[in-house]
Amino acid sequence: MKKPSYFYTTSIFLVVFLTACQQETSEEPKINPLEAYAGTWEGEIVIPMQPLSIEVSVENETATLSIPIQGILDEPFDVVDADEDSLSLETTIQNQTILFTGKRDGDNIQGEFTQLGQELPFQLRFKEEELLTEISLDASEVIKAKVDFPANESKDMPVALILPGSGPTDKHGNSYLMPGRNDNLKLLSEHLNDNGIATIRYDKRGIGDNVSLAPNSIETRFDDYITDAQAWLRYAKEQESFSSVHLIGHSEGALIGLAAAIQEGVQSYSSVAGAGRTIDKVLVEQLENDPFITPELLEESADILEQLVQGDMVQEVSLELESLFNHSVQPFLSSWMAVDPAKLIEEATFPTYIIHGNNDQQIPVHDAQLLHDANQTSELYLIDQMGHGLRHVSDDIEESIAAMSHDTPLSEELLTILTTAILENHIHTTK
Repeated sequence: MKKPSYFYTTSIFLVVFLTACQQETSEEPKINPLEAYAGTWEGEIVIPMQPLSIEVSVENETATLSIPIQGILDEPFDVVDADEDSLSLETTIQNQTILFTGKRDGDNIQGEFTQLGQELPFQLRFKEEELLTEISLDASEVIKAKVDFPANESKDMPVALILPGSGPTDKHGNSYLMPGRNDNLKLLSEHLNDNGIATIRYDKRGIGDNVSLAPNSIETRFDDYITDAQAWLRYAKEQESFSSVHLIGHSEGALIGLAAAIQEGVQSYSSVAGAGRTIDKVLVEQLENDPFITPELLEESADILEQLVQGDMVQEVSLELESLFNHSVQPFLSSWMAVDPAKLIEEATFPTYIIHGNNDQQIPVHDAQLLHDANQTSELYLIDQMGHGLRHVSDDIEESIAAMSHDTPLSEELLTILTTAILENHIHTTK
């Protein structure tokens, strides 16, 4: 009996198909070794006394370098070579070849940075992707924050909004203008979480998660920072799980937080290393104590500050003062100078805690006394040997820099004061 012709056609098709499958499976897919490094790595080139913060981002087959303090952002590497446990990156910046060669150990890379024949150690840490909460500021702008909860969540938790200090400071307390990692606000948040207190922290507008909020720094004003803090206080009050809302402000964040707390209301407010005078007076004192500022530069600084206090911008600034008084930042400084913390704290009717280290080299301890004198219902705590970075420091410069490291614990007395202030005012509070 003759079989149908379609049987033979089908058989031929199956043979061709199976042969093709065998050929496909015999070819091993090419693996890009860079995929194992995908993401963002942050760290520093270990320059003695002044580590240089860097960031390396890896995506697909490319890698980029950022050194924010030098204005280098997402500079692509020309040569990228990687395997399972080593990484080599090379690029040319300003006609100088720079080379990173390092070994990987889990989420850490350590190795040598080479430039002009000089070698320095570098270290990178993998930056974990963070879960962020996003709220609207207006119809077109949103702001992001990290909301952390205690291990045992409940519907009767206090929450603390923690505000960072001046400059490009992120939610962890780190700034690319300062050496290495500080992480003081991150450590504070973790301590509060361990004691049953939720926390909210965010990168200031213009950096990190919120870089899009200030694409042009010349348009930023001090009131913008206050508006951001108010938005997060309102968010906290709207959440059913938070039964009391508290505010902790560090340095500049103390003034921002005070203004926001007066507008929105809080169950407690803590000023940590906050100024008691307008910022122009603080800057004059800091410049007077700077050994690199000559009498001529000091006189020029005083003239510039006087004009900014009056709301007038300054067109000509000496190169040595450009980083402090450049044209783009003058409007912000002028708006900041208009807010007097001693006058503002007189309006505070909520429990107020003024906390300061007596070894603070940036904001002298007498500023805390000025705040307390302006609001005598406040509680004043002066912590022996605590510096501006919220750790115990000495008068020795090298020891003070080392004490800013994330490896150094925060002042235990500070942590106790802040925790107690929140929990005591939470017990007697209902939303």
